[in-house]
Amino acid sequence: MRKSRLAKHQQYKLVELFVAGATARTAAAIADVNKTTASYYFQRLRQLIHAECEQGGVFEGAIELDQAVFSLKTAVRSKATVEVKMPVWCVLQRSGKLYTLLLQEAEEGQLVQALALKIRPNSVIYLNVDAHEDVALSLIQQGLEVVHSHLFADGEHHLNSIENFWIQTRRHLRKFNGVSEAYFHLFIKECEWRFNERDPKVQLAMLKALVQQHLA
Repeated sequence: MRKSRLAKHQQYKLVELFVAGATARTAAAIADVNKTTASYYFQRLRQLIHAECEQGGVFEGAIELDQAVFSLKTAVRSKATVEVKMPVWCVLQRSGKLYTLLLQEAEEGQLVQALALKIRPNSVIYLNVDAHEDVALSLIQQGLEVVHSHLFADGEHHLNSIENFWIQTRRHLRKFNGVSEAYFHLFIKECEWRFNERDPKVQLAMLKALVQQHLA
């Protein structure tokens, strides 16, 4: 990745503002840089985060699987925008971290293939089978154990964590007044990273290390 032309102190200031959840417009004013520069730098930070998230290991044990659908904006030839729906799958290892997958409805076969690589065969997957019967059957065919779970917030199952992730993600995305389809995968991985690394001091240290390695 090409190094940034910004001075190191400017980069670190932008990193701090990014971790704090500031928008590019706010960050530009505080760090005394152009808004376009701040926006581009934030996108580069999201690219680093995306690459870091994709290097995570496999999940095992009790795994919870859920889906949410997000409304996105995509450009058309007339320079207008149209709304598209993007399904996001979330894989949560209990008492552990979560992982997100972006797949269209027609790509559920790819979902099963991706999960087979991400989840160890001896794991148990908790899923709302009524809502995702085809996915459940495909997972079973892959040799994975699937347990029907439609009440994710009861005393035994803990999909409250996934519900919290969806709530946090939608709240974060609302700051940007709509995210384009082209960059949605970066924003989702940013939300995944923020959820998994919840301590802002840890986020800051991790991101500064990535910047030092790739951008500074």
